[in-house]
Amino acid sequence: MSKQVKWRKIGWAEVTTFLVLAVCTVAAMGDPAIQASSCDGGQEATLRTTSSASCLCVNRALDALSNHLDAVKKEFKPGISINFNVFYQNPDFYLTRLRSRVTTCGGGQLKFECVGLCHTEQGTLAYVKVIFGHVLPTVNVCDEFFQLGDSTKQDTLTHEMGRLENIGGSPNFDTDNIYVWDAIVQHLCDDATYKRITAELR
Repeated sequence: MSKQVKWRKIGWAEVTTFLVLAVCTVAAMGDPAIQASSCDGGQEATLRTTSSASCLCVNRALDALSNHLDAVKKEFKPGISINFNVFYQNPDFYLTRLRSRVTTCGGGQLKFECVGLCHTEQGTLAYVKVIFGHVLPTVNVCDEFFQLGDSTKQDTLTHEMGRLENIGGSPNFDTDNIYVWDAIVQHLCDDATYKRITAELR
């Protein structure tokens, strides 16, 4: 005698939460796939390790902003936190771009080109090319990048992930300011901060 299965309707909020968690789970399963052109073995290994750390950061940021927004607002109060105010006013802008990065981390391929010493006055470590408004999908990595500590390398690749999403260099506190992206993702990636924000579900 078969058992009757009971179904229940679920709302879009539950569907969205499930999809976000599913993507995050995929992205957390091992290192992201990378393509490293003109890089030696050591450089490729460094890029693989650093990419994994940067992917974890965008993963955490997406999880915190999608599933723990009330806790985020307690940590970074609206009206006080300048960078997070940009997110609170434009949540879809950032969530769309974070989902894009998480998807690439989980099932796509991160492309890198090792370009040797850059020797720029600005101290360039890596860069993304934009031609006639079109963002090329490769992060160009300077030799100077490989001379830095792990934390700085991680922050640099997280920064370039924002560049890949066509976030520019606006001097204002708006969505086109790459340093707003940097601040949001780096704050939410911090171990202690992320644990506080997600503690309610543990």
